[in-house]
Amino acid sequence: MYKKGYTLLIEIDENKSLIKNGNVLPENTYKTGRAVYIKNEALQRIFGMILKTNFTFINEGAYNKLVQNNL
Repeated sequence: MYKKGYTLLIEIDENKSLIKNGNVLPENTYKTGRAVYIKNEALQRIFGMILKTNFTFINEGAYNKLVQNNL
């Protein structure tokens, strides 16, 4: 489900996913089951990036960074 002003972050297991040149296709990912919506402003503040998509994949380290920021 799309939420305006938010990005869906989906955690994947990098060791079980097919990653080529830093790119991951949804059909090649092993999703852990953890996902979270984050406000685009918070995404920019925490990770220093603005995405042009409504979702992206993150690894365990990025998920832990969210937890450390109380999100």
